[in-house]
Amino acid sequence: MSGTQLIIILLLAVLFIVSALLIFLIVKYTRLKRQIPSPQLKKEYSKEELKIQAENLKETNILLKEGQAEIHQMAEEMKIQTTNLSEVNDQLERLSMVASETENVVVIMDGNANFIWVNQGFEDKYGQKYDDFINEHGVNLRDNSSNSSIASFLNQIYITGKPFTYNSKSINSKGEEVWYQTNISPIKKDKEITNLVLIDSDITELKKAEEQIKKQKTEIEARTMELQTLNATKDRLFSIIAHDLKNPFHSIMGFTNLLQENYKNINREKLNEFLEMINLSSNSAYQLLENLLEWARSQTDMIHIDPESIRIKPLVNEIIELQQLHAQNKEIKFVDSITEQAMVVADKNMFTTVIRNITSNAIKYTSQGGSISFKSIMKKNTVIIEIQDTGIGMPTEKTNTLFQLDKVSSTAGTEGETGTGLGLIICHDFMLKNNGTIEVSSNPGRGTTFILTLPKGE
Repeated sequence: MSGTQLIIILLLAVLFIVSALLIFLIVKYTRLKRQIPSPQLKKEYSKEELKIQAENLKETNILLKEGQAEIHQMAEEMKIQTTNLSEVNDQLERLSMVASETENVVVIMDGNANFIWVNQGFEDKYGQKYDDFINEHGVNLRDNSSNSSIASFLNQIYITGKPFTYNSKSINSKGEEVWYQTNISPIKKDKEITNLVLIDSDITELKKAEEQIKKQKTEIEARTMELQTLNATKDRLFSIIAHDLKNPFHSIMGFTNLLQENYKNINREKLNEFLEMINLSSNSAYQLLENLLEWARSQTDMIHIDPESIRIKPLVNEIIELQQLHAQNKEIKFVDSITEQAMVVADKNMFTTVIRNITSNAIKYTSQGGSISFKSIMKKNTVIIEIQDTGIGMPTEKTNTLFQLDKVSSTAGTEGETGTGLGLIICHDFMLKNNGTIEVSSNPGRGTTFILTLPKGE
């Protein structure tokens, strides 16, 4: 029933009451009037009778005045009630408009969660009329809700008597994934839950924003890790330049000064020894500079990768020849078991740098009379190259951090050779850039084996 209908009914009721009161007064007045004698008959009544009639008239006047006051009061009350009803009607109309026009889903249920009324937003969400939805899914929220925990949610509302809010994901009538926040509020009368009001709000955009924030957070964390790595790289680079790079030059400068000052007094054997030390220090400085340049280029993405099919054996033989003099000084023997057919796909310069660095490290940490062997293993789609030495080996703690720049350190070689550990960092980086892997197996006193895996060439 609308507010306007209520006002009309109330007006009719008041009019009925006023009419009844007027009829009562008229009847009362008529009766009294009949009791008043006409002027012609005045002489027939005694003074007592006239006194009684006067009293009756007085009472009638009082009743009329009271009736008029009551009617006036009723009129004022009716005016106030009419104003109140008008305000209630306006509020009801606004509430009805909000419930009907809002894009949110609004459902009114009885105390047992049976549907009574839904707004247009409900029909828009599910793409069907209310009656069709009820016929297909049932009238009770426990039956027609897609949330498997809805019965538990309702029980919580019945126990606490308080509203309950939850989020859920569903597919709308267009087949799109959407997120809704659902609020179910109880309506009570005399502490009994007589109705439930359900409101669904589309929070899909909010969820998308949350996902975007999570993504940005992940990117920021990744960027932070990258910056930390760059800082560690910077610190390590400065350490190499400040300490490791100048050591070979100190040796070169020391020996050349000694030769310059005592050239005439140095015999040929001692001279050859000094020249050999200068040569080793020069080679060490050159290799360190080369590694620094290669690493710097790889870090700034200035290095160009040009993958091609490479025959492994000729490349390994070339590196062995270049390292032969250094190995001979320690009487280290090379064993080449690379097959002629072994080929990999990689950038030739980068692959050469990897083999050269690992071979140089093997010589550095292998004692007098040791050996370094090269072996290839052919797989279906890959080739494995193993470089094994009989050197001093490494503990597990060392091998676990061998390719981490912020934890890298260098151990002196078997004859005091120095280094930075940067060469293995470059090897790891270059192998990854060529779709390969590098692993290490080592035990203290039992040597070290580097295992390289690259795509098979043709």
